[in-house]
Amino acid sequence: KLFINTMKGKLQEGHKLGGYALIGSLPGCIRQQSHRDYQMNTKIGVPAVCPYSVLLALMDDSYVYLDNVKFHLPKGYAVIMRGNQIHNGAEYDTYNVRFHMYLDTKQYKAKDGVNINWS
Repeated sequence: KLFINTMKGKLQEGHKLGGYALIGSLPGCIRQQSHRDYQMNTKIGVPAVCPYSVLLALMDDSYVYLDNVKFHLPKGYAVIMRGNQIHNGAEYDTYNVRFHMYLDTKQYKAKDGVNINWS
């Protein structure tokens, strides 16, 4: 709750806290397919208020791929990325849980049907 309240205090005018969830990975899960959390039309340029996705490591040895580069996130570290950033959830050999949230804008909402599953 402290993290969510801190993020609320950092939002630009026009941002709204969208959905949030725990993401859990079981030992042996595979790397997630590349995706974007928001489908932004890049032909019209950068929006005045860009949506963001946030991934917070709740356990040591959390990982995320950004543009096919694997980044280590120690417990308590977060990645804040533009909504159109290509990324993947990592493969895990051990149990891992992360917190994921969306910072929506009036123009962009996290894509419908986002499923948060144990993998």
